[in-house]
Amino acid sequence: MSKKISIIIPAYNAQKYIARCLDSIISQIDRQIEVIVINDGSQDDTRVICERYHDNYDFINVVSKENGGVSSARNAGIKMATGDYILFLDADDYLAEGTIKWALDKSEQDVLVCGSFNYIKTRGRIEPCYMDEKTYDVEKDSVDLFIYKIPNAPWGKLYNKNIIVEHDIKFPEGIPYAEDTIFMLEYLKYIRFVRTTNEIIYNYNFTDSGSAMWKYYPDFYKYMKVVMEKKRQLSECKGLEYNESLDRETYYNRCLNHYMKNGKFDCLEEVINAFDVKDTVRSIKKQWYKNNWKSYITYIVKKKILM
Repeated sequence: MSKKISIIIPAYNAQKYIARCLDSIISQIDRQIEVIVINDGSQDDTRVICERYHDNYDFINVVSKENGGVSSARNAGIKMATGDYILFLDADDYLAEGTIKWALDKSEQDVLVCGSFNYIKTRGRIEPCYMDEKTYDVEKDSVDLFIYKIPNAPWGKLYNKNIIVEHDIKFPEGIPYAEDTIFMLEYLKYIRFVRTTNEIIYNYNFTDSGSAMWKYYPDFYKYMKVVMEKKRQLSECKGLEYNESLDRETYYNRCLNHYMKNGKFDCLEEVINAFDVKDTVRSIKKQWYKNNWKSYITYIVKKKILM
């Protein structure tokens, strides 16, 4: 029985990269694919470029909507998808040669398949990131393995569309950070295995996309609390032990680093309350600077250079 792959591309002000992105699909065209570009309210020529491709290739579909963020765009693409499986592709990234064949060959109903990828860095430097050829059991392995061992981004993975639709799994709109982790944790509830492969299937434009790491999110600690809750739910769903105290410490420290590195101290009282930390803001700030002054200076310098 033939299988069909839907490739969903959210695009916002992507005129610089979208042609390269689409060309990487066309170069390995297979009639068992459809491409869905969601033009998310772009203010540049993204729509014009995408519609030009649509005019020349009937498997490329373009939908323009008001800007609603990447989660909104991906959710819109999921609604349109008619394929059996879904690949997510960001507009400033591009597929590696052979990715579509990889997707058609590797697709299995109860398995989330993850491929290896390239980091495309400054001046076109390529740094491959290989994963082992391995299968993990979601009902036996630690949830942390899927958070730290496997990249949380939606790209580079092959999803079963029926599972997404049947369980109404969506990217959380209104959460601009960790939305990909939240989506993956929800998806893992309904599958048994995760398989990683060492084949390079994706080229991740780290140079530009990586700038998200320099952004400040006032509600960062709330997003981390959502991730914790999703991890707890997944653990309970699969009958796994959930180490809440360890997670509380881990995500508290991530939040503390986020606010301190960005010089945003007005949220610290809320953060320590959210994670039930028994200490004062003044003491926490003093200790953090003492322990992290080198990494703090490095962060500030890099941010000024790259932003």
